[in-house]
Amino acid sequence: MISNGLVDDGNEWFSVAVAVTFLSLVHIAVSIPFIMLHGISAECSDHTKSNFPRLLSNLSGSRGSCVEIGNGKIDSWLMPLTKQVEIVCDKGNLVARGLIEFCDDGPPVYNYVSLAGPHAGESSVPFCGDHLAPSGYIKIPNDIPEYMKSSKYLPKLNNEIPNQRNSTYKDRFTRLKNLVLIMFQDDTVIVPKESSWFGFYPD
Repeated sequence: MISNGLVDDGNEWFSVAVAVTFLSLVHIAVSIPFIMLHGISAECSDHTKSNFPRLLSNLSGSRGSCVEIGNGKIDSWLMPLTKQVEIVCDKGNLVARGLIEFCDDGPPVYNYVSLAGPHAGESSVPFCGDHLAPSGYIKIPNDIPEYMKSSKYLPKLNNEIPNQRNSTYKDRFTRLKNLVLIMFQDDTVIVPKESSWFGFYPD
């Protein structure tokens, strides 16, 4: 479960309510431990993020916690996504998917709830160099060949690279029991907002 730290509080709390409603339907007898990986510009020590796992634990009867990679806000921007996933194997929506797909000896993941994640890419992060985490999912719609060549993370995660598709990644992702993708109706951070549902601009 990931929350994008750049959305306004109204949308975020609405999405939290949706996620809580979904998780409250899970019977306590079948509840399993969970982790929360926050999105960019956030950290586990933020009071809204630290209270959320406790709220979900109380509702579900499961143990849960927020997992911090590096020092929180700064590393959520400056640490490349591939490095963040390496740390989780031995955060945000895309790091959680990396945990599911890339970690050979990772824990089994049964349910994945995503709050406004750029699953199909992000077309409008200006001045984003290779050293910043968002560079791993920048996808300019009128230059897809450059995206396929230069992006180090999302094309691999989405199995988009011809002749490099990995059936193991697909198998791990499709083994999820529940996949909940929440799109913010008035999202101006994820562009296009439909990326939260794996939607993007037509070729």
